[in-house]
Amino acid sequence: MENLILRKYGVQFKYYKNEIDFTQIHFEVEVTYQGQSQFGNFHFLINRKTVYINESAPELIIEQLAEKAGLCLYPMEIITTAEGPFKEITNYREIKKRWDTKKIELQSYYEGEIADKIISTLDVVYSSKSKIETAMNDDLFLTFYFMPIYRKHENRIAKYKKAIAFRPFKQPLYYNIIQEVDEFLSESKKQVIKIEGFSEKSTGSEPDLELEYKINNETKSIFSIVGSANLKKENEKTPKIEIEMYQLN
Repeated sequence: MENLILRKYGVQFKYYKNEIDFTQIHFEVEVTYQGQSQFGNFHFLINRKTVYINESAPELIIEQLAEKAGLCLYPMEIITTAEGPFKEITNYREIKKRWDTKKIELQSYYEGEIADKIISTLDVVYSSKSKIETAMNDDLFLTFYFMPIYRKHENRIAKYKKAIAFRPFKQPLYYNIIQEVDEFLSESKKQVIKIEGFSEKSTGSEPDLELEYKINNETKSIFSIVGSANLKKENEKTPKIEIEMYQLN
C-alpha cells in the first residue's frame, strides 16, 4: 500500500420498506492511507461529506441535528488491524473540541424538548473516546470498508464470525462469514473477493448477507463494494438493505 494516498468514494445505502419503496442515503467520503505502524496496524484519515437523504439535504430537525453533530467526527484519524477491521480513534481530543463548540451553536439555534434530548444524547456519546468508538461500530461505511478481508485464505477460502449493527444503538446481528477470493482477475484487472454471511437464524443454504469487493491489484486498496443484506428473519421494519461504494476518479 502507498503512503499518504487519498481516495474518494461515493457511498449509497438503500433501506427498503417493502419490495419497492426505499429510503436512499448517499454521501462522499475521503479515505487517506497514512502508513503502517511498527506494531503492524494501519493508519487512516477519514473525512465524510454531507449526507443526502433521497437526493436532498436533511430537512427534519432530527436529521439536521444528527448531520451537524456527525460532521464533528471528521476528519477522523483511525487505526485498523492488519486484517482490516477498525480498531481505535487516535484524534479524540480534536473531535471533542469540535463537538464542544458545535454543541453551543446547536443549543442556541434549536429549541424545544426534542432538540434538547437529542443534543443531550449526543453529548453523552462525545463524552469519551470509548463511547465514540462504540458508536463507530454502528457505522455501516466503517463496518463494510474495514471488513477483515485482508486475512489468510486456505484454498482461496476464509471463514470467520462478524457482528454487524444495521441500526445505531441496536444490538448487532452475528454472521458466519464465508469469504472467497476469485482465482482470476476481473476484466478491469481487479481482484474479486466474494462474501456470504449466514445469520444465527439461518436454516437454509441461501446467505443473508452478500458482498462483492473489487480490490486494486497493485495497491490492494478497495475499488468498490456492492451487496445486500436480507433482514426479513430479524423482524426488521427494513427487510433489505442494499450497499454500493465506488472509488471516484
